[in-house]
Amino acid sequence: MKNNNRFKHRGPKPVKPRSDIKGDRQLWDTPIDKLGLSEKTSDLLSSNNIATFYDLMSRTEREMFKIQTFSKKHLFELKDKMSVAGIEFYVLKTAPEAAQPQGNRQSQPRRDEQHQKNQAQDRNNQHDKQQQKKKNVLLPVEQWRKVNKNGKWGFNNGLATVIQPEYDEVFLFKEGLACVEKDEKFGFIDSSGEVVIPLEYDCAMSFSEGLASVQMGEKCGYIDTANNIVIPCRYDAATPFEKGQAKVKEFGTWYSINKQGEKVAAEF
Repeated sequence: MKNNNRFKHRGPKPVKPRSDIKGDRQLWDTPIDKLGLSEKTSDLLSSNNIATFYDLMSRTEREMFKIQTFSKKHLFELKDKMSVAGIEFYVLKTAPEAAQPQGNRQSQPRRDEQHQKNQAQDRNNQHDKQQQKKKNVLLPVEQWRKVNKNGKWGFNNGLATVIQPEYDEVFLFKEGLACVEKDEKFGFIDSSGEVVIPLEYDCAMSFSEGLASVQMGEKCGYIDTANNIVIPCRYDAATPFEKGQAKVKEFGTWYSINKQGEKVAAEF
């Protein structure tokens, strides 16, 4: 019998290393489990050797669709979670126009070239106007923009910088608090910039339904907004709560729990 292994799906080819990836290099080795993805999306990425933030940040949106069964639904979920984590997909730079060989070929007519320049200028003008409008609008806390100065992060409320850049990383405000990182420790601040949960955790995620996943050593659990440990740190990984349930990983197996830490769904 002939060997048919060559017909088996092998997943997308590994992407080439890219030296101009945007984002904080300290995030590169963070496991994708920290994004809090749905089970289907997480399994789809894992089965295609996408295990860290770097694996996502080094791919374009177009390259993600080379993964078998990857859909726009998966893309929208990923972009939303990646935005919260402060990372984004790789964006290809526009390649310079190839030089045309000498001979019978002629360059594009100047009027076409001028038309393209006019279109580009119109787009730039429109973008500038949109940016100017954004600068003059007081934003809700949940929409405050991250600002960077000298490698440190803070927040701008649309009119001014209201939390000075002093953190190694900040995440968007959720339920009145923002997760921040400094000196490799995580905690939470309020909209006045006051630290309300000390920076004492090895990793943390934004609040969802009153609870936030935190990591102490190698284990994850959940705290409330008063920094009370509601569910002890016993899991290998944990996702945010949605509709009263969260997914956790223990002893290599995922299952769902409620806000009391009780198992409410079968292992998977």
